[in-house]
Amino acid sequence: FAYSAPISRRQISPPFLATRFLRIHAAGNKGATFVMMDQFTRPNGTAQSVLDSTQVSWVNGVLTSKSASSNAFVFTHKGLITENHTDTLFGANPAAAPALQNQFMSSLSNNGVHYLFGGHDHIDNRAVITSPDGLSKVQDITAASNSYKFYVPQTGANINDVKYDSPTRETPISQQMFTVGYYLVNVDGPKVTVDFYSSPNGCNGDCDLKALPANLTYTKQETFGYSLNGKEFLVAAGASYTGINDSIAAGNGFLGTAMSFTAGVNGNNVNLYDGRGTVADVNTGWTSKGELGDAALRSDQLTMWGVSDLSNTSANTVTLEMSYTGDGPVRLMRKVNGVWQDAGTGMGFDAATHKAWANVSLSAIESGNFAVAAVPEPETYAMFLAGLGLMGFVARRRIAAK
Repeated sequence: FAYSAPISRRQISPPFLATRFLRIHAAGNKGATFVMMDQFTRPNGTAQSVLDSTQVSWVNGVLTSKSASSNAFVFTHKGLITENHTDTLFGANPAAAPALQNQFMSSLSNNGVHYLFGGHDHIDNRAVITSPDGLSKVQDITAASNSYKFYVPQTGANINDVKYDSPTRETPISQQMFTVGYYLVNVDGPKVTVDFYSSPNGCNGDCDLKALPANLTYTKQETFGYSLNGKEFLVAAGASYTGINDSIAAGNGFLGTAMSFTAGVNGNNVNLYDGRGTVADVNTGWTSKGELGDAALRSDQLTMWGVSDLSNTSANTVTLEMSYTGDGPVRLMRKVNGVWQDAGTGMGFDAATHKAWANVSLSAIESGNFAVAAVPEPETYAMFLAGLGLMGFVARRRIAAK
């Protein structure tokens, strides 16, 4: 990777509050752009706590200048809608400056920004936020606490989205309170995978820590992600997964592959602290057979995130169906630790429709890579075993001759 020089706030003219801090480039436009915003102190020493039209336009300029095939992430302190604090990135409450919110969220959505990372609430919280005009969506990730503070969400009629937005604009995905946490973000071409790790804060509540807890034990709590060449599906608790389907066209190394869920229900029954339910955030992405270079594959590789509930030990089972090219027999496979193995149970294929299927499951702390692969004919196995036998016979003859 080649890192461009950071631009300090003092170097920016005019003195924008939003600061373009770092951009990472990689060969083939597979890098990522990071836009970080200090929303409190301007380079000229003046202060304000919200974004204005000048800064929103500047952010749009930064994002539109990047490659369309690369990822981008935006970092702020305040969020679009948060759970404890009423004030947001745009004003005193989530309903403030709707036109400016529309412009900002449209810029993010149209330029491949799926995640807006923030803080302010000291609560791990993920939710999809819809713009006031209903035309754009961005996932707002409030980072888990990394300080002595731990806040509690508003409840009932005081829930910020409920109190100030009509209709409501926040779709909750997950939440974890009273932990110290961090996020590992892996960018792999168009695909992004995030692993969230956390440790109990030592008091299991809304406390002000006086000292660092003696035994911080970090464990993986959740894995989520997306791909620029895939789709996102929000599935309500108890709803069917059968509406999920995606495909990648042939060309540029891709064979052309389609996927769909033919059975399965979102069994997630976990609610937030405030009582609201959560949705499954299911995402798909694709890697070409050409990039993988595996001669046995009869399809491109599908990556899935989010087919689980919020428990690390529980997973939703779905019937995954994928198309393939060429002749059978084939099997739906899953790559685990770099090795292809059977994808699940109930596997089968239909030579007439060129589709293979299996019942698969993923826990909350893993993503999954799937593809259809050719399996040897019985005659091939027989020839293989006969070959081994012949090799053994020849070896014995050589030993006897000596």
